[in-house]
Order: sequence, then C-alpha cells, then structure tokens
Amino acid sequence: MRPFAYLLDLLNLRPAHAVLDLCCGQGRHYIELFKRGFKRIIGLDYSECLLELARKRAEEKGMPLYFIRGDARNPPFEPCSFDAIICIGNSFGYFSDDREDFLMIGRIADLLKKRGKLFLDLNDGEVLRNSFEARSSEWLDEKTLVNRERALARSGKRLISREIIYSLEDGLIADQIYAETLYSDSDIRGMLEKTEYTDIHVHREASVISTRNEDLGMLAHRMIITASKN
Repeated sequence: MRPFAYLLDLLNLRPAHAVLDLCCGQGRHYIELFKRGFKRIIGLDYSECLLELARKRAEEKGMPLYFIRGDARNPPFEPCSFDAIICIGNSFGYFSDDREDFLMIGRIADLLKKRGKLFLDLNDGEVLRNSFEARSSEWLDEKTLVNRERALARSGKRLISREIIYSLEDGLIADQIYAETLYSDSDIRGMLEKTEYTDIHVHREASVISTRNEDLGMLAHRMIITASKN
C-alpha cells in the first residue's frame, strides 16, 4: 500500500474533512494531502526555519496553503475544530518534562470533534534505545542539508541529538541540541487511555509511510498509533 493510501485508509479520511498537520515541518504531508483534494487543512510548527521552507515549496507549486507558527501544547484553535489531527515524522517526545507530552495529547483531544481521529507517527523507543544511528544526514531540499549526531542519555530514557542545518546559499542556518524521550507503545497507550481516547491501535508496519531514499535515522524503527476521541 502506498504511503498516503495507508494514512487515508487507517483514518478513513475524506477530502471534506478538516485536518490539522501538527508539527508539519517543511510541509511534505500537507502538500500531499492538498494534491489529493483536501482543502480544509492547516499546518502548524514551532520552527520558523522549516515553515519558511514549507511556504516556499507551496508557493513554487502554486498551492494556497496555510501554515502558522505555534506551540503544539497549545495550538490557537477552537475546541472540536478538526476531524483528524496527524503528527508525522517523529515530532513527539521532545519536551524536557514528560508531563508536557501528556499535556499535548490532551490538547489534541480538545481540538478533535467527537469520534475524530489521531494519527501519531513516532519512533519505537524500545527498539531505538538499542539500535539508533549515531550519525545521519538529510537534504531538506536541493540546497539545504541537515546533519545529526546522537547519543543515549545516561538514564537510557532519552536520546540526545545535535542538529546542524546548512544552506549552500546562506551558510549555517542552525546548530541546536535537543533530547527526545524514548517511549514504548505501552507508554503512549497509557497516556491516551488517561484522556479522551478510545479505539487505540499500534501499527508496526509503519515503514510503508516513508518513500525517502535518505538515511531515516530515528525513523528507521517506528510505529504508528491511531486513536479516536471518545
């Protein structure tokens, strides 16, 4: 099954549905959904650098896409605004306090309509803890390269990463360090069960969601979790 056919099938998504692409990055998934007829989409991310790339991509393709900068823990939308919220590309688990991740899960539930769907794509923490890539590289576009270095924290619970973004035109764009909590599927399921979610499923055939040829780094071992708002 092709990547977005897989996404649409799992969520039973239709073009009339309102979708939030949470932590949308440079807009790959938003653009793909728009191509498939989805017009009620919003992309939100905290990184202005990635949002600029997203807007540039959309402009080059002549697509009137709507990207905004915001915090995933408190997106600026009214409750019950979306039929589905997707968070793709391992964008979960980066807050320093696990309670912040729980807050984010709860806020997503607030934004979903009744029976709305969550699609959470993240690394399989149990597997990654013992098999992460210490170094990887990825081209964001023809002129923007990201190099990443990783090491396991002494506690074994978090993976520390250094990310260097370099542009062939503008030189160094960013050099930043962040840490990600390595959650197991039972950890995520526990968070969801404590909020307004039901019909929770873990899909480990998640590798089909990616068609990139680059080193997938932390996404080499991933899982997709779907759930519905009660």
